[in-house]
Amino acid sequence: MSAQLPPTVIQPIRHALLNKYFIISAEAILFYDYFVMLPAEIEHIWMTKWGVGNLLYILTRYTAFVQSPFIVLYAFDVGLGQSPNAPMLCERIYKTAAWLDLMGIVIATNILFLRTAAIWGWSRRAVICAVFSNFVVPVIPIYSLAQTLSSMEYVPSPIPSLFPCNAEFPRNIAYIAFAFVMINETIVLVLTVYRRIRTWPERPTPLLRTLYHDAILFFGCLIIVSALNLILYSTPSLKDFYQLLVQMQNVLHSVSTSRIILHLRLTACQSCIIDGSALLSKEYMKKSLKRMVFQDPGQQNTGDTDTDTDYDCNSVPVELDARGSSADGPGDGEEAKQYLVVNPYMI
Repeated sequence: MSAQLPPTVIQPIRHALLNKYFIISAEAILFYDYFVMLPAEIEHIWMTKWGVGNLLYILTRYTAFVQSPFIVLYAFDVGLGQSPNAPMLCERIYKTAAWLDLMGIVIATNILFLRTAAIWGWSRRAVICAVFSNFVVPVIPIYSLAQTLSSMEYVPSPIPSLFPCNAEFPRNIAYIAFAFVMINETIVLVLTVYRRIRTWPERPTPLLRTLYHDAILFFGCLIIVSALNLILYSTPSLKDFYQLLVQMQNVLHSVSTSRIILHLRLTACQSCIIDGSALLSKEYMKKSLKRMVFQDPGQQNTGDTDTDTDYDCNSVPVELDARGSSADGPGDGEEAKQYLVVNPYMI
């Protein structure tokens, strides 16, 4: 006669299995996106001149790969749960994964704020906000995670063959970290949408469309996942689902921010983009050509700046005035517009 487990045991097992399924799903997304975008990464990251954008890409892309083995060991390594040192090993592996997870999210959030500062023309106020968010805001998530991990208590797994490690967190205030991440991402989205409404031209370039399309799509997904994690961690009755979306949030931050960087560089290499920068209008392009000459070093200036010319996307992008107003274009009775130029190799 087979013994039947009581419902109080079966229900947590089902919840734990669901957590493991979501971890597998997150890893599948991470590796699938990596191999899909690998040719673009080789061409536009590894084979280009190294700068801040390349470094940020490497950090946001590969921190997730460094963190993934730890969370996979914690959730799937049967030998780990059966080891006599299981309490120590499970605790160290989980804490390492948690800190790497937070580091990856902080790096991704920094990229989002730097990108937002770029579309605001690197104004003094935008730079101050980016610096504040990069160095001050992470302090509170770090504190909340440290307090949560310090209260971690190992609990023997009821089924070590399915769940190698099991732990409880009597002082769980990690929801504060998720709250701050969600607030930051919401601020970025609001600033992006506001800038989109105020500066959207009549004839947007493909690079400009990519800039804002990626922002709204990726930021929306990240805010939703952060909000769900906030709900899960702030609701004691949902403690069985603490690990449901943590890895998914980490992977989505890595995938979205790395794609933001790659999409800008891919779009900048289209034949319709002249100088590798996001120009808001053809009129501004013509006025800019009167002040700057886009040509190869060995090419002589013919003086004909209104002629359309094809340029190599691998050449060094010309950096124009980030917030230059068209003083020479509009008439005296017209309001001077501010134009946005984004160098895709700067973010």
